[in-house]
Amino acid sequence: MKNFIPFVLVTVTAMYSGLGEALPVVRNCHRQMVEVRNNLGPGQILIFHCVHPIVRRGVLKFNEKQQYNAGSGNARSWACVLYKGPPTDRYGIAVGKNFQKLPCNTGVLAWIAKNDGVYFEGNGKPMKFLNKWAKM
Repeated sequence: MKNFIPFVLVTVTAMYSGLGEALPVVRNCHRQMVEVRNNLGPGQILIFHCVHPIVRRGVLKFNEKQQYNAGSGNARSWACVLYKGPPTDRYGIAVGKNFQKLPCNTGVLAWIAKNDGVYFEGNGKPMKFLNKWAKM
């Protein structure tokens, strides 16, 4: 019995050190990019306000895009409000994405603004319609 406790300690230590080499590092694990893209049409602008713990704002002309690192900071989610049209006749959509799932993810997750609404495209998968524009 007096050899059993040291044996268990050595075995558990060896298991944890061996597993640590096989598993991905959890810190800085999320290397995904979040992208906001304007496909509204020529002459139309897209205004976006995104929160991930820092507020990101911008204006995109037709066919422009803006990318951000999704894994920066401690937060694991993004929330954006997208606007189109002049201030007197504005339409908007709120979108969001949660990054809580492991294993590590890489690639680009894009919100694509079109005239009929906003689409989501993730890591090369086909675009999926999210929602229609709502009068603000």
